[in-house]
Amino acid sequence: MLVAIIKNQKELSFFKKYIKNSFVQEFVEGVEYTIDGVSDLRGRMIATSPRIRLETKGGLAIKSITVNDSQLINFVKKIVEGLKIIGPFNVQCIKKGKEMKFIEVNSRFPSGGLPLTVKAGLNIPLIIVKLLLGMKIKKTIIKPGIVMTRYWDAVILKKVKNKYQLL
Repeated sequence: MLVAIIKNQKELSFFKKYIKNSFVQEFVEGVEYTIDGVSDLRGRMIATSPRIRLETKGGLAIKSITVNDSQLINFVKKIVEGLKIIGPFNVQCIKKGKEMKFIEVNSRFPSGGLPLTVKAGLNIPLIIVKLLLGMKIKKTIIKPGIVMTRYWDAVILKKVKNKYQLL
């Protein structure tokens, strides 16, 4: 996959010839957010947990911090309830000042941020179980300033008599 920032018509013409079946979208600068949340069985938003994506690799957030941003929450509520999303969701946007550009809406569990969302106070799996059992859902309070970082570790193995052992 090739991603390029196109600065003029000449570059656009070049890349359109160079990359078959490509697509072009607006380049948006700013702070990238993911807003994880859950809605009830009628598509009414129950709660959200916004987070800033501090660092990403290959589209996966590897460092994030939870924030309290009522402007984001209000816009996400309009989107989610307008689409009548039921259950878990996550919405991504890029914000620069008061301007927001929403770039993704997913009606599924967050692909990487669920541990942070749960630790910040929004236990989406538990809320879904309670919804399905008809139990009352308590008001959720999200803790801002909770940070998640991911790291990868190498595991080295040695083959010994058709089995592998850690070194």
